[in-house]
Amino acid sequence: MRARAPNAEAARAADGRPLTPMLRQYARAKAAHPDALVLFRLGDFYELFYEDAHVGARLLELVLTSREVGKGNRIPMCGIPVHALEAYLARLLEAGYKVAICEQLEDARQAKGLVRREVVRVITPGTVTEEALLEERRNNFLVAVCPAAGAFGLAALDVSTGEFLATTLEGPAAEAELHTELARLRPAECLVPRAWQADPRWQALQERLQLRSTPYGEAAFDAGQARQRLRQRFGDAALQAHSSLALAAAAAVLQYVEETHQAALAHLTGLRGYRLSQYLVLDAVTRRNLELVQSLRHGGRQGSLLAVLDETVTAMGARRLRRWLEQPLLQLETINARLDAVAELAADTVRRQALRQALRQVYDIERLLGRAACGTTSPRDLAALRQSLAALPAVREALEGCQAPLLVALRQDCTGEAALRDLLQRALVDDPPPTLREGGLIRPGYDATLDALLRESERHAQWLARLEARERQRTGIKSLKVRYNQVFGYYIEVSKANLPRVPPDYVRKQTLSQGERFVTEELKAREVAILHAAERRSALEQALFVELRQRVAQQAALLQRLAAAVAQLDVLAALAEVAVLYHYVRPQLEDSRRIVVRQGRHPVVERHVEGFVPNDLVLDGERQRLLILTGPNMAGKSTYLRQLALIVILAQMGSFVPAAEATIGLVDRIFTRVGAVDDLAGGRSTFLVEMDETAYLLRHATPRSLLILDEIGKGTSTFEGLSLAWAVALYIARRLGARALFATHYHELTALEALCSGVQNLHLVVRETPDGLVFLRQVAPGGASKSYGLHVARLAGLPEEVLAEAARVLHYLEQQGEQPPATRDNGTPAAAPAVPLLRQLLSLDVCQVTPLQALTLLHALQQQARQLLGQGSA
Repeated sequence: MRARAPNAEAARAADGRPLTPMLRQYARAKAAHPDALVLFRLGDFYELFYEDAHVGARLLELVLTSREVGKGNRIPMCGIPVHALEAYLARLLEAGYKVAICEQLEDARQAKGLVRREVVRVITPGTVTEEALLEERRNNFLVAVCPAAGAFGLAALDVSTGEFLATTLEGPAAEAELHTELARLRPAECLVPRAWQADPRWQALQERLQLRSTPYGEAAFDAGQARQRLRQRFGDAALQAHSSLALAAAAAVLQYVEETHQAALAHLTGLRGYRLSQYLVLDAVTRRNLELVQSLRHGGRQGSLLAVLDETVTAMGARRLRRWLEQPLLQLETINARLDAVAELAADTVRRQALRQALRQVYDIERLLGRAACGTTSPRDLAALRQSLAALPAVREALEGCQAPLLVALRQDCTGEAALRDLLQRALVDDPPPTLREGGLIRPGYDATLDALLRESERHAQWLARLEARERQRTGIKSLKVRYNQVFGYYIEVSKANLPRVPPDYVRKQTLSQGERFVTEELKAREVAILHAAERRSALEQALFVELRQRVAQQAALLQRLAAAVAQLDVLAALAEVAVLYHYVRPQLEDSRRIVVRQGRHPVVERHVEGFVPNDLVLDGERQRLLILTGPNMAGKSTYLRQLALIVILAQMGSFVPAAEATIGLVDRIFTRVGAVDDLAGGRSTFLVEMDETAYLLRHATPRSLLILDEIGKGTSTFEGLSLAWAVALYIARRLGARALFATHYHELTALEALCSGVQNLHLVVRETPDGLVFLRQVAPGGASKSYGLHVARLAGLPEEVLAEAARVLHYLEQQGEQPPATRDNGTPAAAPAVPLLRQLLSLDVCQVTPLQALTLLHALQQQARQLLGQGSA
């Protein structure tokens, strides 16, 4: 049985004796953080004990050892080097563990008795700020969800940048909207009330989105206390626009972060509210199907729209680009302001390149500030911030004389950094060390007391050099060296060959395989002064650095304004670069239901194929609301559907688009029903997933929405699928009035053009040649004549025997409308049951059958089929 950590107050070893003071210290830390792995600092290692040691050894592939805590009693332990902490932390966090860092708070050499240790920080997947543990081009959100009857409060905080958001999701679609937002935010960690952790709805959502869920105390979500807690940090005015549910979620996030980070968190300067209705809504299914930020094939950025657009040169810009892409706008004025800026930068190559070159010198100001505010910044972090601030004059110079109002405003926002830049320039040396422990990071002249200590240390160094030279001359030992280590202090090292020359006043301190170490009375007397000066210098340098770090954190509002301006400029310049590289044009946005695209292209596919064929598209919202698209597989139907959705998203995020011309009437939501996979974890078949997605879009689409539907009804029998596809298309055309593209292999749907106003048929053109089928990738009016399934099957490499049998069956069905006579294994015909119901089906006038009549008839035909099957089996 594995040893468990003892109770902090009654900690005793197995033999009944009290634990050592050090293990009592550990027991107190573990009792305060029972749900975390405690990394307990012992010299140059962080140790794990008891059950934590078993977990650490298994996950980190460490050797499990033991430590004696009483006569005959040992406890399990394993350790990791202090210098390798981040690498091991990454693995623990990836596995979903919390980690409590219990640090030594004083120098072991100066401690009187037991070294003082305390937990200085608890690191969780959602509270990380270390650069090595973060993905620089995307946010790392900690999210809290506060459930109520028919509504949810949602808050999201990226501790590494200080971005703090809150919203309320309510109404019939609240649960679907929660799913949409969590899919967009992709949180590293989710806080939920402890009682809601076991709720089936949350468990299903958690499973579907692969969320890391942390149950948290109910009191943290208390709406009554939330406003007061947030008011203390942000003031009352900043909370007026937020609902009590949103504030409850935000308060839970804030409390959790304050518990895990024992720091002031000065970079949390405000709580920004938002509503989903401010943006073009893209649900989780649509984001996935359109491959906005992640490809379906590889699961990474490669092959996504984000990969095509991301010409940003800063990490802040990359994160901002992703946000713009996932939250396209609905306000014409804001969209056009972005387009004006992109247009000016695209037209002026010299300005654009100068701006991008200046931006390349800017580091991640948001996260540099975040680490300063959390107390985890390094000397090189502040040097990177200094360099970033020094690059801003070049950014302003590149924007000198620009005309676009947004560029003018952002140029003005890139000001005010001079005082902080000068402070960092005065305080830090040009190339500071990576860690504070190494010293030598404060520039001479910054602090008079430190300068005096540095001069004293220099005098001591000169004295040691003179001592070494004098002793070499006195003893005749040319290889004699004066050295230092933390165990023995200062000593004189003599090689084995020179030991006979050692004078009698040398006192032996240590014997080595290659020589011996000695001290003299003179060296021992001077050592005290040398070490005292070094300790005073180190302590003062550390204090000055902490003060400098705090002064940086106090400039949080300034630095966040600068970071936001730089990020937006980076995105605008990147979009302009993409527009020039790939020949995009400025779209015309208008408050209408019209979408007209001339020579439109798929922005991702055209980057990966030679000779992409552009196509036109018109949806006028009246006579052409629903486009029925037919054609064979591999002809390009899915590409044509998706490219329209992507062009709309690009236009409404403020980007140029891949087309010769484009007019986009604002779209409030985009829905896609494209392909399907089964949901084994949720117990849903492929067809049920398809119907769920179709039902969702039919319930939530508005006349301003854009619907992309591909192969509705293919997951069930042919006649059921046709009936459903017919009914769905008719419902969209007659009831919803939304703009829609509907790709199908059911050629019967082309009859809707004559039956219902607003429907138009299109097809992908193919050419039959003696050598086979040629896909022209061109969209033309009218329906396709046939599906060419056997041609596509031949291209896929099906055996000729299979193709021949399929052709025979197809010919029989087309000629007779009955089941073809089967063949036995030896090739002789076998009797087939009569199937008059097929003749009945062929006699129907499909264009005149209403959906209700079709379903009634389908039921009657099913009954006939069951009877025939029963007779055949008898």
